[in-house]
Amino acid sequence: MVADDGQSPLPGTFADWTLDLEEATPSRASVKATGHCLLPDGSPLARLELRYQFFAGESFVRIYHTLTWIVQDTSVGAREIGLRLAPHLSGARRVRVGLSDYGDEALDLPLPGAGQVYAHQDDAQRFAITSGDEALREGEHLGGWVAVEGDDGRGLAVAVREPWQMFPLAFAADDEGLAVELWPARGERMGFELNDIMPDDFFFGEHWNRFKWIEDEGHFVHEYTSNPAFMHTGEGAARTHELVLHFYDRSSERTAWQLNSVTQHPVVVRQEPAAAMRVPFLGLEIAPVDAEGYPEFERALEQIGRMAVGRWPSMHDYGLWRYGMMRWGATGVSYRWFDGHQYNLQVIPWLLYMRGGGRDWLEEGEATARFAMDVATNHYNTRGRPTGYQASAAGMPFPWHGHHLGKHTRAHFLAYYYHLTGYRRAREVMEEVIAGAKVAAEQGAQADPATRRSWARELYNVSQFWVNAWEETFDPEIKALAREWADLSMNREYNRELRIFRNPAVYLYDGLIEQQLLWQDDQLKATMLEHLAAEGYPGLLDGGVCRTEDAIACGWAYDQTGDERFVQVAWDIARTLADLIPEHDWSSPEVPTYPYNGNQLYRQLLMPLLVGYSLGAREGMREGDPYTMRDTFVSLPPAEAGTVRGIVYLRPRGDGDLTVRIVMIGRWESLCGDVRATVLDPAGVQVAQTTIPASARPEITDRFYPSDYFVTQQGEVVVPGATQGAIYTLQLDCAEENGPMALVLAAADLVHHAPEGALVEFYNRAGQYHVGARVFAPTVADDVTIENPYGHPYCIRDARTGEVLFRSRMGQPNTITHSLGAGRTVLITMRGRVDGKRFTGLSPYLSPTREGWFDPTQ
Repeated sequence: MVADDGQSPLPGTFADWTLDLEEATPSRASVKATGHCLLPDGSPLARLELRYQFFAGESFVRIYHTLTWIVQDTSVGAREIGLRLAPHLSGARRVRVGLSDYGDEALDLPLPGAGQVYAHQDDAQRFAITSGDEALREGEHLGGWVAVEGDDGRGLAVAVREPWQMFPLAFAADDEGLAVELWPARGERMGFELNDIMPDDFFFGEHWNRFKWIEDEGHFVHEYTSNPAFMHTGEGAARTHELVLHFYDRSSERTAWQLNSVTQHPVVVRQEPAAAMRVPFLGLEIAPVDAEGYPEFERALEQIGRMAVGRWPSMHDYGLWRYGMMRWGATGVSYRWFDGHQYNLQVIPWLLYMRGGGRDWLEEGEATARFAMDVATNHYNTRGRPTGYQASAAGMPFPWHGHHLGKHTRAHFLAYYYHLTGYRRAREVMEEVIAGAKVAAEQGAQADPATRRSWARELYNVSQFWVNAWEETFDPEIKALAREWADLSMNREYNRELRIFRNPAVYLYDGLIEQQLLWQDDQLKATMLEHLAAEGYPGLLDGGVCRTEDAIACGWAYDQTGDERFVQVAWDIARTLADLIPEHDWSSPEVPTYPYNGNQLYRQLLMPLLVGYSLGAREGMREGDPYTMRDTFVSLPPAEAGTVRGIVYLRPRGDGDLTVRIVMIGRWESLCGDVRATVLDPAGVQVAQTTIPASARPEITDRFYPSDYFVTQQGEVVVPGATQGAIYTLQLDCAEENGPMALVLAAADLVHHAPEGALVEFYNRAGQYHVGARVFAPTVADDVTIENPYGHPYCIRDARTGEVLFRSRMGQPNTITHSLGAGRTVLITMRGRVDGKRFTGLSPYLSPTREGWFDPTQ
């Protein structure tokens, strides 16, 4: 190993080697070797851990090579990291350089008497094989293996997993032997300065100059110089390479390319998914894959997973210190965040694999877990902190704040990695994380009872972490910590008067469900059910639910109460979400524009969809079943200068007084003024009028916000002696201060008037289908044009048959013309919150149900 201080190479020496026989059975032995690489002055540069696995009757050795950087100074990097081997071979020698992950395709040539054959993967899409100055082969991806052998057929082969994904990497062969360069001497040095980690197009992305505090110097310069909590260093980050050394002759049963193939794509022995899913996944009941019975759900789940692990060379998603990271934000150069461990993204591929998804999900789970456990988890520091703290989200892939008890502390993905594969390092890092968190909890730096153990999402997340840690350790002290966090969540973090938990409530039910399964606590159960009711579960207050994330509690709540409405709510949420997951061809090299951020994928899409699907499938529901009828928020279009007016037509379902309930919702930043509601009879005569007074923004104390920051004003107007089947007109007038939206609830069929060419806004709190807005209307022309200025996904179905006529694709234009045919009633599902559309060729009358649609002009 050769270090580099930015001025000259510094050859390293290895010292302090220890060996530990970890396992010795008739079929396998495992030896762990640990040592340090020292700089010329004797100071430590890196820690090296090598785990050797030997197998009975086999002539290959599997090696896990983990290097942990232990220098805080970012000016010190590495010039070369490599392994040199000198096999004793007879006679004329040959070298083969693999060019395939799966097959025996290789460049085969004699070794030169002088010089060297050099295969260098210096980019995710470029390798070159040379001999001296002669170019022998160029291409995109090395196959990951190299072999040298003598004329008697005896040889040595080496395979390195993920060679192009974790570039740079090189193989070198000459008369002296074979070298595997995990960081090649040729090319740039390995460094830890900001510009070493962040490519210039991200580092100086113009997007970030819109923030005043950037001052054209690059976001990361600002972040890591003005905020003392951000530690700009690679200290404590690790990286693991997996290698196989194969000693063979002409009688060997294994070939170099076969061992490379199983190194790149390991043999999988999996449990039958239906049996595996009988065990709760993080406390949740999950259905196994059923592509035949539920194709729409399975399509959507696969797409969400692909969004989570999508990688492109042009986005700099490959490289030694980058491969395996997951995207916190959206695609494009505006994205600056390495996710670290927030938002549970690392557990997505493990879940998709366990429930019966493709075997590639296992490989994705390993890749993302290795990045998170090695690069984004601290394994050494000079800050006096216990190791094991993990990265949250920052401009560097390495852990920054030395916090153990925050929104990023995770053990679950490591548990799945270890238990499903037996990978020992996953177990070691999991124990390191748990031990560090336990020390941090015992030190208890926060003395103020109002903030002790942190609050809101940090506390909810660690509440789940302690339960996961208890399941792995059965340590009574950890169980006591889990109890403390459960009590704080239930008592301090819950406002019983408002019936809401402190915001932000990210990870809320992830932790509460697991805590309740552990403790079976009656008070916690009552608190959870009370809060769910306040959020619209299962009563659907005002026509919808407040937070889609809470839908993951519907299965638990149904089991506790037997109330089938929980099933219907979760099922409808899942079906609507499935319609809103866009299509994309993942074989395309083009980088798609994501309609969702990475931080939404698990909590707002995958888990609500999957839990609702699983619950409905358990109860025998089908994808085409009717939805529960509710109404939809629709915006009030501009009328006279400075005013907006909304028109809703009502057709009573019975005779007698008709109570019409009206809910107005405006943006938090700009509240609605007074709203005047007027009802006209079929002859245009006013029969009722009321004023719904403006709401004041409520006082916020200790981050107890109204549910999802909603501010509503409500009122009702009574139509005296209404006649069944007659058409009444409800007119809503108010100032145009913030473009409010109106939800109308009544025992009547209703349609909203959406003038052609007007931008119509929809809101997904009150969508009759709980998330997203769903509206029915007939086409009035063969072609329907939909202008989608926000670029949000939408879906068009035939209202009678349910056939999908259109579903959004990533990267599509914002204005699309659909050839649907005139006179066809369609169902349009939109994302909502806030989602604007302009329609041409569609009836201006929008109904929340197919059966309830009518034309008020006829």
